[in-house]
Amino acid sequence: MMRRGRRIKKIDYNQKRYTNPFFQQRKKSELTPLKIIILWVVVFLMVISLLLATTYYFGITKGKLMISGFTIEVPKTIAKADIERYAWQQADQMRYVFLTQHFLPLFNTKELSNKLNQQYLLGSVEILKKWPNKIDIKLTGKPYHLIWQEGGMDYVVNRYDLASAPANQSDASNLTVVENKGSNKITNNVITLPSDKINFICELSAIIKKLEPQYPIQKFEIDDQTLHTITAQSNALKLYFNDQLDPGLQIEKLLTAIKQGVLVNKKPSSYIDLRWGDKIYLQ
Repeated sequence: MMRRGRRIKKIDYNQKRYTNPFFQQRKKSELTPLKIIILWVVVFLMVISLLLATTYYFGITKGKLMISGFTIEVPKTIAKADIERYAWQQADQMRYVFLTQHFLPLFNTKELSNKLNQQYLLGSVEILKKWPNKIDIKLTGKPYHLIWQEGGMDYVVNRYDLASAPANQSDASNLTVVENKGSNKITNNVITLPSDKINFICELSAIIKKLEPQYPIQKFEIDDQTLHTITAQSNALKLYFNDQLDPGLQIEKLLTAIKQGVLVNKKPSSYIDLRWGDKIYLQ
């Protein structure tokens, strides 16, 4: 048998298709859904940035949309000039690295609202942008019931929700003063004490002011050592009250002792202790 010879493949040297076996061919890039989303996000951000920059430039060069003033409505206990100062300080701050908040669309109303709530005892804060260049600020206040002293600071306090804020000198008139001689009780502008203790002090203070007793009270004191004791400072004399008992009955006990001359015959120089039932202890 004769073997068939191998068929010889002819090579066409005119074809210019040369490949280097040591280098892979580049694959055609494909747009995946993720790449498409990223592309659209980039385009969107570029358009927004362009619009913002154009509007900002227009506002700066033409004087449009630049804040010219604030319309302010506040309670009598708050000075308008102080609120206006806080508002301009907010406007002077930069936003997005290099853009001023004097440009109305960039003014941060939320940040200003938070600052005002930290500085004042407020019921509500309303800050509205009025186009093209005004901002309305309307504040309503909560009633003040106490001046709370701790850590070298004075705070005004609302007895119902125990909210507090730094006190001004004008706030101190005719308010009950409580000095905290224990650990700090104010956290995030709220007094961390049982509301019953604050209510007791307020009721006790109201009774004393109405009766105008022989012992005028300058301030009340609390500490961490005597759990249920409220100390009232009357000149050089201290009056001890029990916040678990009726404040009216304790005051009545004091007044009875005054009428009966008990405190005349044995005049106390240090304290009057009213905490124990129908008894009074003097020193």
